[in-house]
Amino acid sequence: MSSSREEAVKHPMSTTISDCCASGHLHEGEPNGREEKVNGLDCYISEPEDGDRKLVVLFVTDIFGYKLKNSKLLADEYAKAGYYVYMPDFHQGDSLPESLLNKIAPSEAAEPKSFFTKITDTASAIVQFGPWLFRHRDGVTKPLIESFISYIKNNTEHQKIALVGFCWGGRHAIVFAQNPPITCSVACHPSNVSLPSEVYPVSAPTAIYAGSEDSMFPPSSCDTAKEVFEKLGIQYDIRVFEGQTHGFAVRGDLTKEAIKNAKEECTKATIAWFDKFMKRQCERV
Repeated sequence: MSSSREEAVKHPMSTTISDCCASGHLHEGEPNGREEKVNGLDCYISEPEDGDRKLVVLFVTDIFGYKLKNSKLLADEYAKAGYYVYMPDFHQGDSLPESLLNKIAPSEAAEPKSFFTKITDTASAIVQFGPWLFRHRDGVTKPLIESFISYIKNNTEHQKIALVGFCWGGRHAIVFAQNPPITCSVACHPSNVSLPSEVYPVSAPTAIYAGSEDSMFPPSSCDTAKEVFEKLGIQYDIRVFEGQTHGFAVRGDLTKEAIKNAKEECTKATIAWFDKFMKRQCERV
């Protein structure tokens, strides 16, 4: 078991749900994978160079879904590390629009907004976000994820499954580490996690990576998860990235060195966690 913090933290910055969850920046680069139907869902697939399919990463996205270029680029990074990556459209065509990214947190190159425009854009995000969460509640989403995991397990080319989730998907990375059909799990700045109740049933090796300024999963939540994992005796890795806000690992502004470094360190830590449990001698789980 291990737990570490990037630096000592105090209190997270107070932000609204819309600021945290419906904002961010597009990243540069061109995805290398492909899109196709898998188990009835549209899906982005990124393969390792050698085409090996034994080690699978199931990627559960944030609210912007599998079409977001940032998420595709992350999936490609996992593939470069030797993993066959599935990133399904668990939103079934109902992801929040990419246009919201810059409405709440515009790039520095964008023209300054008036106070009225900022308020209007934030209100628009809130109006969309609440109903969206209801449409994608557990009763709708969990069966889709369960079915996809069953599909992977029933495919003889696949031998081990890791799950990684971001924001909205981060909570599912924790939930599906309970009585798990998976080998290990990584939750990056998860949101809407009920503590401590949703971490007590966790039994798979689980990593949680969050920012010190994340109001959706603040350092106090990391401390709670750590205490529970210690009691459970499971293998875990919990890290708090100093100065980082919700979404930094997938939607952060990479023109800012501190954010870029934190994002890269989080990606390296995620791959290292996969490697620790997935690259042991393969046996089906």
